Amino acid sequence: MNKFYGVHYLMRYLFAVIHRNRRPVIQAVIIMKLICFLTFALSWGAWASTMAQKVTLRTQGATFKSVVQQIQRQSGYSFIIKDEFFKQAKPVSLVAEDKEVLDLLPQLFRGQPFGYAVQGNIVSAIALSKKGNSVTVLDEFQLQQTIRGRVINEKGEPLAGASVYVLDDQGKRTTVQTKTDDQGYFLLEQDKVGAKIEVVYLGYTTKTILVSSDMMTIAMKPFSAEVEEVEVMMSTGYQQLPKERATGSFSFVGKDRINEQINFNIMDRLPAVASGLVVDRNAKSGKEQFLVRGMSTIQGETQPLIVLDNFPFEGDLNSINPDDIQNITILRDAAAASIWGARAGNGVIVITTKKGTTNQKLKIDLNLLTTVQQKPDLFSLDRVSSSDMIDVETMLFNKGYYDGSINSTQHPVLSPIVELLIHKKASQDQYEITEIDEEISRLRNVDVRNDFEKYFYQIGLQQQSTIGLSQGTDRLIWNASVGNGLQINNLDNRVRRNNVLMNAKVLLSKSLTFEGGMNISFQNVRSGRPGYGNIIAGSGLFPYAELADADGNALPLLKDWSGMYLEQQVDKGLLDWRYYPLEDYKHSVQRQQIQNTILSTALTYKLPKWFGFSLRYQYQAESGRMETLSDIDSYEARNMINSYAVLNTATGKTDFKIPKGGIFDQLNSMLKSHNVRGQLDFNWEEDLHKVYALMGSELRNVSSLGNGNRLYGYNEDNLSYAQFDLTVPYVHYVTGAKNYVMNGLSISQKENRFISTFLNASYLFDEKYTATFSARRDASNLFGLNVKDKWNPFWSAGLGWTISNEKFWNPNVVSYLKLRTTYGKGGNLNPAKVALTTIKYAGPNPFTQTPYAWFDNYANPELKWESVSTVNIGLDFAMKNKRISGTLEGYLKKGHDLYGITPVDYTTGIGAFVVKNVAAMQGKGLDLNLKSINTTGMLRWNSDLNLSFNSDKITKYHMESRAATQFIRSTNPISGKEAAPVYSMYSYKWMGLDPTDGAALGLLDGQPSREYRKFTGSNATVDDLVFHGSILPKIFGSIGNTIAWRDWVLTMRWTFKFDYYFRRETIRYSSLFSAWNGHGDFNERWRQSGDEKKTDIPAMAYPVLSGAENFYPYAEPFVERGDHMRFEYLNLAYRIKGTAKNWFKDVLLSLNVNNLGLIYRKNKVGIDPDFSTSSNTGFSPSKIYSFNIKCTL
Repeated sequence: MNKFYGVHYLMRYLFAVIHRNRRPVIQAVIIMKLICFLTFALSWGAWASTMAQKVTLRTQGATFKSVVQQIQRQSGYSFIIKDEFFKQAKPVSLVAEDKEVLDLLPQLFRGQPFGYAVQGNIVSAIALSKKGNSVTVLDEFQLQQTIRGRVINEKGEPLAGASVYVLDDQGKRTTVQTKTDDQGYFLLEQDKVGAKIEVVYLGYTTKTILVSSDMMTIAMKPFSAEVEEVEVMMSTGYQQLPKERATGSFSFVGKDRINEQINFNIMDRLPAVASGLVVDRNAKSGKEQFLVRGMSTIQGETQPLIVLDNFPFEGDLNSINPDDIQNITILRDAAAASIWGARAGNGVIVITTKKGTTNQKLKIDLNLLTTVQQKPDLFSLDRVSSSDMIDVETMLFNKGYYDGSINSTQHPVLSPIVELLIHKKASQDQYEITEIDEEISRLRNVDVRNDFEKYFYQIGLQQQSTIGLSQGTDRLIWNASVGNGLQINNLDNRVRRNNVLMNAKVLLSKSLTFEGGMNISFQNVRSGRPGYGNIIAGSGLFPYAELADADGNALPLLKDWSGMYLEQQVDKGLLDWRYYPLEDYKHSVQRQQIQNTILSTALTYKLPKWFGFSLRYQYQAESGRMETLSDIDSYEARNMINSYAVLNTATGKTDFKIPKGGIFDQLNSMLKSHNVRGQLDFNWEEDLHKVYALMGSELRNVSSLGNGNRLYGYNEDNLSYAQFDLTVPYVHYVTGAKNYVMNGLSISQKENRFISTFLNASYLFDEKYTATFSARRDASNLFGLNVKDKWNPFWSAGLGWTISNEKFWNPNVVSYLKLRTTYGKGGNLNPAKVALTTIKYAGPNPFTQTPYAWFDNYANPELKWESVSTVNIGLDFAMKNKRISGTLEGYLKKGHDLYGITPVDYTTGIGAFVVKNVAAMQGKGLDLNLKSINTTGMLRWNSDLNLSFNSDKITKYHMESRAATQFIRSTNPISGKEAAPVYSMYSYKWMGLDPTDGAALGLLDGQPSREYRKFTGSNATVDDLVFHGSILPKIFGSIGNTIAWRDWVLTMRWTFKFDYYFRRETIRYSSLFSAWNGHGDFNERWRQSGDEKKTDIPAMAYPVLSGAENFYPYAEPFVERGDHMRFEYLNLAYRIKGTAKNWFKDVLLSLNVNNLGLIYRKNKVGIDPDFSTSSNTGFSPSKIYSFNIKCTL
């Protein structure tokens, strides 16, 4: 066991107690006890550190500036001293042991050509004047040339980096200006008595003040009552840097912007507010695909790298509590992301959790959120009606379509209508025939969606609560939080998440700092009811299916075998072989437990002069356990037991080869990662020159282990199970085929190792010119024997010019203007592809019972990282008073050495093609981030716009085939055609419908044709197709508006996607006939001559025209523009500010509505392009309403 086991066990125990006690009052008491314990433990250390405010110094001939810096570090005092005084200062020799600062100051300033003044915790150096033969300190009221002050926000917190300008008589800015330091202090020189200064800070109302010689405290007011906390420091995962020092492309999202939304998971909150990030919800992988500035690869990993608190995050992103997030920085170009080397090609998303701040009293934050979600509208799906389906089945029955199934020895499922028609045909009783006709008529008015809405779908519920504490002195900073979340979706799927976060930073000595962190999450997931489209009876679900009777009792469906056949088996001792969807989900339950633990530690040592060294280590472990129990009453268990039963005709008894009982599946997984990083920092500032640099190395090891098994005859009550011989085949009761019963055993293990070295440096001259450079080399056990492939270098360089700091610039119109450009290379990899021959072993072969194995990868010694080069040009600007501010960036990305298919000698035995670094692509685009202050005063109105343009094309790719089917019906949506987008939309040329019979017409040799096999077969090439455009949007972004009046704030946001295409569903008659899967286009089909002028839906033909369904669903009429605009959310908040009489400092009450729906779509068929992948489940998400209380104590 490791050293963290005790803490880990304690936290698991506490959460287990919380989980067992479902009553809210008991949970609250337990959580408060935990908070009190954490408060006492951490506050004790903070209290102890506040007692150590004295200074210990031993200097001999040290520079005056270095001594001042040491005193600042050891005390709570700030020094305001001009550079000219530092230049005039004499060396200092001091010896002090636990001495008060006020007692030390006379020794520090003794013999210096200047004096000092003390006001509160601020020490100012002031000039000396000669009176006769004596030297005296100038009276403070005579020092009009020195302007001193401090800038704070509405909460009393310092605003670092605020701009302070001296104004002339006309109120225009002079060349005298400065910025506040980390504590908000500033110092200016001004000879004129009664001068005015202007204070500017992004997100706050500009202030103009008549100065005095006294120390001023300037409280800035935000533009709105709920202002986004402006972070001047962005994180790369290796360092924090201000925007002014950056040349690369960053997109920053603060916690207030993140918390405008109420999604349960952090990544669901990001796309609507982050610039340059788009989500492809129709990705072929079935999962949402996050893309930073579009595609950077063809067959490699497309997801961006996720970094959580300085290290890559390997676990489930859903385990992160959004309330714990301080900010998110997206690194979009090579200069910003190249420090991550081989994993930066797709961009990097850096997530930073909350930390404490220095000199902060104990603060308690409470966040309570309750959310409800409407049921989805199933009737928004365009489906064939029950009456039409019955007519189709009647027609097919009369034409003998079902004869083969009726007489089949496999006894497939027949629909209730077909079975009724069979009985009607065989009946001679007119009364019975009348009853059958009445039943058929009744079923015409039944729609299974009514049962789904009534019995399966429910109002969704979400609850989140987080209690956070933080405190800080100059020696100890800490924060802790405990979060609890419960999500119950519309189908009663449940996710319960518990989180514990703790961070601490301790100044062990004046040079040594220790940091420690713990981030633990527990997730429990339980399956719920099946949704519409997930219940299968035979090959589909007929639209008139009934799932419950009038009293709500479950009705059976025939899932695998026909009703007539099952009726014959009733008296043969088998278990009930019918399927009850309304009850079955209660007996077949999947539970998943995911525990993610991150433990981190760091030591930072400040070396002499300008150097510092840090050593960081992080351990992450994610354990998963998935259990699926299908008890004896579940259809899964009953079907398996019956399927291999043997009927003894002599005795009439049934012998069950598979033991009676449940079926219990287990799947266990464990992922562990170890990260070690050593880093040397260099920070040098002198006069006009500033140099910041870091270099280091890191080691990373990621291992995963998985295993699974299946138990038969399982009894959950006594945890017993039964064994039987799995090495022999069993005869299937219905089909008579011999099959092996699945044993469910599996085991896997993988380990990846990485080693890297890195360097990052920036140089600033005169606050105007910036140069940056970054380099990294990565090596991994994934790649070949060639050393140059193992150690792949990635680098970037950038230049920046702050034009507004030039003397010639007039800031009265544009107050800030910066031009920057970068070039660099990042990388990408696919862990599934390795350079060496690998073999996988499995359990015994079911036929021979001997071990067997197969080759998973073949030798590919030239395999290496993909490489992505990026050029970025950016312009940062701000008008006077920040009325309009923003960033405009253009970029060009070139991916080379990308994974692609290339032919090999087929006689090698490994196939005709392998994946190598042989492909290339290009992407380009623009990102515009614009913010405006529309009105100020009593009514404040701010707006922001994130607008992105992106396009890509393949520049090199070995096409396995130019066959048209590869571009239309392939499961791999990558086109592979050079000069075309990576994901391209193609369709067959359309010539309308045949006026004689309504058959679809294509184009063959320039003429309308219905020879579908010819223009859809192997002879048809991509050149015969119609190219529409990109499947991914080329234009996307969001628009936000914030309107504030007094303490009320209304926030709204819209998102948009333009210039892309999707293929919509349409009627496929073969699916209609065989699986009752019919699109509503059925009603628009061709019925008579002349209809071809008003519809593109072919006539229903029986039998189905050979090859027709390989053509018309992929033809031009069924490709639609995906352009749309969506109202994402609306948030109304009211802030209650605490006073000395209140028990709270701040309370924020907010109401939120999410998923407000489309406000524009270009397609005319009423489809939501973001949710169009399935005709059965492609409905838009329903509205979500939430109420949120945030309280600061």
